[in-house]
Amino acid sequence: MNNKKIIFYSSNRADFTYIKNIIIKVAELNRIYLVVLNDDEREYHEINKESLLIRKIQLVFIKNNKSINNKLVKINSKIRPNFNFLVGDRKEMVIPALISSGMNIPIIHLGGGEKTLHSPDENFRKIISKLSKIHFCSTSIAKKRLENINIYKNTYVVGVTSYEELSNKNKEYEEKLFKKLTYDLDKIILFSFHSESNDFLKEIKLIKFTLNKLIKLNNHVIITESNNDFNGIKLNNYYKNINNKKISFIKKIGHKNYKYYISNCIFMIGNSSSGIVESSLFNKINLSIGLRQKGRDLDKNTYYLGHNLAKINIHINLIKENKLKYNNKSMAIYKKIKSSNVITKIISKL
Repeated sequence: MNNKKIIFYSSNRADFTYIKNIIIKVAELNRIYLVVLNDDEREYHEINKESLLIRKIQLVFIKNNKSINNKLVKINSKIRPNFNFLVGDRKEMVIPALISSGMNIPIIHLGGGEKTLHSPDENFRKIISKLSKIHFCSTSIAKKRLENINIYKNTYVVGVTSYEELSNKNKEYEEKLFKKLTYDLDKIILFSFHSESNDFLKEIKLIKFTLNKLIKLNNHVIITESNNDFNGIKLNNYYKNINNKKISFIKKIGHKNYKYYISNCIFMIGNSSSGIVESSLFNKINLSIGLRQKGRDLDKNTYYLGHNLAKINIHINLIKENKLKYNNKSMAIYKKIKSSNVITKIISKL
């Protein structure tokens, strides 16, 4: 059945990267609304320019966390959607999931069945999955995890949808980006570390050690913004105050620019899901530090190092000596071509 009303939800760059192409394709035959929770509006307005649709995608921006419940109830009451589409496992997605369940609005969930033992997202993801009707999983392993919590119906393995958007590059735009930078884009290290506990001093010790090792390489370190979990705000303030010519902190890198950083970087390091999932899509080495991604399904290009400073030092030195290279035997377990097409076809039959 087409001509459905579907509300998509996004809370950050990663969310939007995952759902952007799905939204554009589903909107060809359905009425689509995109509710943005506490994120930069500039990232989203371009979706109507790119989709070239007669029927525009309607954007709704919500920035006040204190009134988010009431606003979402009003939005859903007014629109009366056939489905609410939630992505990932951020805490911002739990509220629309609970509201959808309370209002008997079926939930479509993208990203169920993942595993991150030392992240609050682990519990948020399970809550959303339990409340959802349709489940789009990135891997067959993720699907099996849903079965382990008695979710068997309407589960589909679709890969990681972000690859389509991240691989869609514009050479002219890339050249303009190059001109603005004071460093070579193809000689950068992409560092993304999100606060993962209340022990801020322990995290800073790990970050300081790692950055001190990285700046000894003949590269420029790009630090992306931490999310707001635990000490995220304090962590971003720490990043902002780093005074080193070899380090740049980008507060809002944006989905439009991120693809050029990830595709051109020498390697990735940190505890972000992008390092785990998207590094292999672009044939990059990823060093996973900290505990946030412990238990995550890893391809052969990712080395999980935890808080082991000796291992971190060894692996960075191996890269420096050109002894650690991308493993061509990596299976790209998260990669499936045209995932958004598969998802669109399934939604059209609901």
